[in-house]
Amino acid sequence: RDRAALFDAEARASEDEGQVICLDRSREAEFDAGWYEPNILPPVARWMSRAGRVRFRAQSVSSIGLDLTSHIPDLSERPLGLELFLNGERLCALSLFRQGWLELKINVPEILRRGDGGGFEFEICADRTWQPRPDAAENPDDRELSVAVCNLEIFP
Repeated sequence: RDRAALFDAEARASEDEGQVICLDRSREAEFDAGWYEPNILPPVARWMSRAGRVRFRAQSVSSIGLDLTSHIPDLSERPLGLELFLNGERLCALSLFRQGWLELKINVPEILRRGDGGGFEFEICADRTWQPRPDAAENPDDRELSVAVCNLEIFP
């Protein structure tokens, strides 16, 4: 089926013109099995297990922006470690030590700005996960979750 109507026409046009690409709304972005289907938290975000990759095409990438949060209950006692990679090269590492949305913008080193034939792979790795309600009788949720991500944007 044609899914074009599900995506923002403005986002499609910006992909074609080399503008900012919002991977959340791009029909070209490929989220691997490390990601769950989008949820309304709000905003609409996609939960990740221990590691998640997104493959996309772009002419160049100067920076990557994203918002992320975690609902892991003991963050203040045991921060959640995250590493972010582009095409296998580590861009940054950080620790989440409180709940709430964090807005990140990561500059991409010059050597990584042009992908192999325009193809890129962005990866986030977490050092642990948790299960929200594994034993709840009425509404069980046994997914292994680390962070939720939204507004994943690629800047040329």
